[in-house]
Amino acid sequence: MEHVTGVFEIHVFVEPLDPPDDRVAAFRAACAAAPAPMKALLLELDYVGKGFVGVLQSSRYIEGDTAAAREAARVDAEVLRAAGFTVIREKVEALASDPGVPRDAAEATRSPADRYFEFHLLIDGKRGPLSEDDMRGLRALSTEFSDRFARPVPLSYNALKPAQRFLNLRARACGLTEAMQPVAELAAAIASRELVVKKTIAEYICFDSNRAVDNGWLEPEGV
Repeated sequence: MEHVTGVFEIHVFVEPLDPPDDRVAAFRAACAAAPAPMKALLLELDYVGKGFVGVLQSSRYIEGDTAAAREAARVDAEVLRAAGFTVIREKVEALASDPGVPRDAAEATRSPADRYFEFHLLIDGKRGPLSEDDMRGLRALSTEFSDRFARPVPLSYNALKPAQRFLNLRARACGLTEAMQPVAELAAAIASRELVVKKTIAEYICFDSNRAVDNGWLEPEGV
């Protein structure tokens, strides 16, 4: 039986999508005032047929095991409900380097079926900020690799940094070694366009209460 321990990032997602400024401000205030303070994020996610959609989510880190991380997510969700928000998702992400995360396909046979890897590649220009041509090139890469991998490879950015871009992808039913292979392919294609992968965030999702929030973004439409 898989037992993951170490550092976890906890997210709680709330409505509404594309929130007005007053709800963003209220969310930031609620996160800051929580007994265990959370970072308030507004991420812009590139949904098929919709373009970039703003999604509010909290973030904080804890150390322990999956059970402790799930309990912390539950507590954070209750805090945000008490502040007047409708919670639509709780998500627990282990660092891909944490003990217990499957390293190869053999170890992955012991993993629960609902666990998966998630990768976020932060991209920058080689000689400065991303240009409009770079942005168009990244959208073309998103389309090309979504087709090549037969799974979404969408764009995203932090709303506080509109010139920023990530490319994102997931992998299931495999270990970290296999999951990193398409990441390496994507990174090579990014480099071939005279762009730089500034960092790669590698996570192993141990709990996700509502993956359907990502339908049309990191999940296929209609899943």
